[in-house]
Amino acid sequence: MNKRKYKTNPKELLAMGRAIAKQGGHDAKFQHRVETVNLVLSGHSAAELSKNMGCHANTIIRWVKIDFALQEDPSKYGYNVWDGPSLSDFILRTYGIQYAVRSCQHLARQLGFSHVRP
Repeated sequence: MNKRKYKTNPKELLAMGRAIAKQGGHDAKFQHRVETVNLVLSGHSAAELSKNMGCHANTIIRWVKIDFALQEDPSKYGYNVWDGPSLSDFILRTYGIQYAVRSCQHLARQLGFSHVRP
C-alpha cells in the first residue's frame, strides 16, 4: 500500500495558508481560523495570539494539530484512511467536539487535502 506524503514544512504550509487567506469568499469564522494558524506558522505563540485573537490558546493549538494529524499515517490513530467519518471520529475522540461528517470533508478540503477514491 502506498503511503501518501504531505507537506509538513511550516514555510510551505504558511504559503498555502496565505494563499487561502487571499482567496477570500470564505465565511468570517473560517477566515479567522486560517489567519490565526498562519500567525502560529509565522512563529507567534498560541498564548500570545489568544490575548489578541479572542479565543483560547488551546483552541488555536487544536486548529494547528488537526492539520498536522491529517498529514500523518491514519493507522497511527486507528483508521485505514483519512476521510469524513474518520476525521469526525478523530475530532470527537481527541477533542470531545462533535463535527458532522460533511463538515469534516469540507474542513479537509479547505486544509488542502483531496478526496481520493480507493
